[in-house]
Amino acid sequence: MNRTARDKTLDRPKPVERIELSEGNSRRKLILVCVFLAIALAAFGYGISQMLRTEAGWTTIQVQGSSSLDCSRDFVFQYDFTGDRHASSDAKAMTRYYTELCQYAFIQFHPSRQWEEYRNVAYLNAHPNETVQVDPLLYRSLEAMEGTRYLYLGPVYEMARAMFYSASDEEAASYNPELDPAMKDFYRETAAFASDPDSVDVELLGNNQVRLKVSDRYLRFCEENGTRMFLDFAWMTNALIADYFADQLMASGYTSGCISSFDGFCRCLDSREILYSLNLYTWQDDHFALAGTADYRGPMSAAVLRDYPVSAEDTVHYYRSPDGSSFSIYLDPADAVNRSGIHEIYGLSENMTCAQLALAMAPVFISREADLSMLKAFDAQWITADGGTLQSTGEQMTEAIR
Repeated sequence: MNRTARDKTLDRPKPVERIELSEGNSRRKLILVCVFLAIALAAFGYGISQMLRTEAGWTTIQVQGSSSLDCSRDFVFQYDFTGDRHASSDAKAMTRYYTELCQYAFIQFHPSRQWEEYRNVAYLNAHPNETVQVDPLLYRSLEAMEGTRYLYLGPVYEMARAMFYSASDEEAASYNPELDPAMKDFYRETAAFASDPDSVDVELLGNNQVRLKVSDRYLRFCEENGTRMFLDFAWMTNALIADYFADQLMASGYTSGCISSFDGFCRCLDSREILYSLNLYTWQDDHFALAGTADYRGPMSAAVLRDYPVSAEDTVHYYRSPDGSSFSIYLDPADAVNRSGIHEIYGLSENMTCAQLALAMAPVFISREADLSMLKAFDAQWITADGGTLQSTGEQMTEAIR
């Protein structure tokens, strides 16, 4: 199998424009619905898609300029300037800062494009078996993945993206391991290397120094197959970026807002007694439907893993075939097989980050059979909605699940 996938990692669905509504509801409570379905079934599968009740002062912060070299199209950042006499100037300052964060995070996690002034994921992929000084963000992100093997499925993530972005079903079939025998062999052989620390692994050496160890045998395999994508954060990327945004914004004093990604990761920064609601969707009778709502207050991390797309535009992690079946980027690192033991799992926590939630859910979600008891040891609220019936594990923070 010697097939080269075009680099489409810059492609993302464009976000729906948010409209600030007029004041007219109680100032004691603001309800924002973090929905799993975007307005008009468009870009965001999860995130704040609309303000059902809002007050003057809420603003959607958007990056400056029109460059595609940032991750802003993956996120919605909404902030409340209510009561701020300097809202206009503060919004401009926040916009500049948010723009810098989006550009920087995009560069750090890019698996195939290098920048001269940064040692990002692509740089590590291009310099195996070398000691490299990376930025703290990338070092912390590699630390967060320690002990897991999802990070090392880069070559098959590359092929999966090519399938998701294919121009036709015929093109997609050539990248689909369930339809193409050569691709199935490639997935299987790659997984054998990716699951073996002696074949590929990251050494964390301290002081932000890392070494990507790759065996001679795996180097030859990748060379023969036209890839150097040893590392790729893939579906974990936006969880780590959401956490990075939250840390940086809160450290800078920006705490009256919420940031969410289209693929299911949300950080609420708001320490005020404002009620937020999270809509819980499930796959039922060959379509997704609303199963209930979870309410919460205060700073919160939320994450969802699901095995189906929510719209035709949700092409970053899924491919929907003509027969109605779907293939997702959530692959088992043991064999690179696309599987899920349950349609969706939601996690909410006051104390865990988005990345921690996602990594806790992954072994349950990416499995033959979901064992929810594995989640009981974590400090979070876990919610499933398979078949339209809500089930919750944990009693940490939700005021109501209905």
